[in-house]
Amino acid sequence: MLLGILYVAFGIVLVGQPIASALILTYILGMVLLISGIVRILLGISHWREAGWIMLLSGAFGVLAGLVILTGFPMTGLWVLGFLLGVKLIEDRARNFPVIMKDGKLHKNLVASGKLN
Repeated sequence: MLLGILYVAFGIVLVGQPIASALILTYILGMVLLISGIVRILLGISHWREAGWIMLLSGAFGVLAGLVILTGFPMTGLWVLGFLLGVKLIEDRARNFPVIMKDGKLHKNLVASGKLN
């Protein structure tokens, strides 16, 4: 119940103060990437024999991304969230872009139905 109230309150703040909210979310994202990167590095070192180098590499990228966001803060707040949303939309394009243009007309769900030729 308390968590639901906090979600609603944070949602109201997000809508009421979009610029400040974007800065707060960007800062939190930078911290999460930095901390999770450090944890993945430590896990990679402790589990080196079970492909720990992949965890180490993943952790290094996480730390690097977190540092890029945090060292450029607050300017990174202007572009990071939009950039990550764009990457996510491109990454999962089959599900996120079911609307296509063909011959200047808007067609919906033609990819899923297999009718796009």
